[in-house]
Amino acid sequence: MTWAPRELQKTIYETLTGDVTLMALINGVFDSTSVPEEQTFPFVTIGENPLEIRSNYTTRGWSSQMTIHVWYQEAGRGRKQVQAIQAEIDRLLDQQNICVDGWNIVGLRAQFVDVIVDTDNVTLHGIQIFNLLLGEA
Repeated sequence: MTWAPRELQKTIYETLTGDVTLMALINGVFDSTSVPEEQTFPFVTIGENPLEIRSNYTTRGWSSQMTIHVWYQEAGRGRKQVQAIQAEIDRLLDQQNICVDGWNIVGLRAQFVDVIVDTDNVTLHGIQIFNLLLGEA
């Protein structure tokens, strides 16, 4: 049996970086703890992904609220561009049956979307949260 948290992170990364349309809009996808110091905008980070065990006597399972962040800085373009990136992420993840090694996705749905101005008053920060339910394959 594969370790669900690791396989989920790997699958989300591969799904996002494997899409030509999304990658044409951004300059990379990173784990939230591994963004290079001089990374150019816009880029995406795979953020918080707490998994809760949802097993029973016969089947292992996990549920998660997975957060994806979009980081953007460009004068005059603003929310419209962040939302275009978020729309592509939504297309790739919402209600999709992506393949997580050793697990079946029982449900993957968008729950929350927002764009805020970061504390530096320059960076736009797009936030998307997806509800996810994994079951043992």
